[in-house]
Amino acid sequence: MSPRVRNTLISLTIFIVLILVFILQSRSTAHDEVKTSVSAERTKPTEQHSPDVHSPEPAETRPDATPSAITAIRKLRDSGNFKDAEAALIELLAKNPDDTLALRELLIIYHTGAPNLGEALNLEEKLLKQEASNEAEFERYREIAQLAKKEDRAVEFLNQLEPAAQNIAFVIPKTAGQLLESTGDYKKAIEKYREALNYPNERSALVYEHLASAQIKARHYADAQLSLEKAIEDANQYNTVDGREVKMEISTRNAEFQLLDVYLNRGQYQKVLDQANQLLKTDHQNKDLQRFVEMAKMGLNRGKLPRN
Repeated sequence: MSPRVRNTLISLTIFIVLILVFILQSRSTAHDEVKTSVSAERTKPTEQHSPDVHSPEPAETRPDATPSAITAIRKLRDSGNFKDAEAALIELLAKNPDDTLALRELLIIYHTGAPNLGEALNLEEKLLKQEASNEAEFERYREIAQLAKKEDRAVEFLNQLEPAAQNIAFVIPKTAGQLLESTGDYKKAIEKYREALNYPNERSALVYEHLASAQIKARHYADAQLSLEKAIEDANQYNTVDGREVKMEISTRNAEFQLLDVYLNRGQYQKVLDQANQLLKTDHQNKDLQRFVEMAKMGLNRGKLPRN
């Protein structure tokens, strides 16, 4: 081996060793930060009570973990050290089982880091019981329940859950409807979506779209047509209302394409042609819309009149 090659190999070896040392030090630092933060949580002074009070501090008054402890745990999680992150979170939860910060961090680990879907489902249910006011929380619950193949259990849980706020009440039956639809129980899914529409909800267009999806799968095309037309109507109304601090428009594109499919299934070729041509005015190159136009023309040329 030539001296030049030998020197290159030696340099490369030293470089690799330095990289490994850096990684080990980083993980050790994160671990030490967690130990320090959790230790600080454990030794934090607590409010003194009179000697005659023997019951533990009520859960609602126990403080959540400090941001520094959670930040240190996130460093462990982000470095892939799920085992130590999990242990630190369990230690925090032993002190305060209702710590929402720790519960959410542990849920993330069980959901996506070191999957344990059964425990993730348990944690999500605990969070929803504490405060069922976050629509994203319900969406994550639905996703975990479907991954864990626990749709029936999730529907039963949702049926017993009370909403934390009236403006979120529609989400509970909507989520149950999505779970039922995913299992093929379209009849019960339709019932749940209709239940969701009984609650005040300015974004009812989304519920109507889910309702139509279940109706199409159940081959209730006439009902699906009404639901989709209502979804588009409500979405357009929502999108034109001014005065919101944050306004996120509801897209009608999916409902419009579903409606074209329903028109085709019902033999309403003229409606397909009119609607597809209208959409092509703003989406000239859309191949799917062009196919709808072709199919509508074929249907009309065969002499099939639209059924109203």
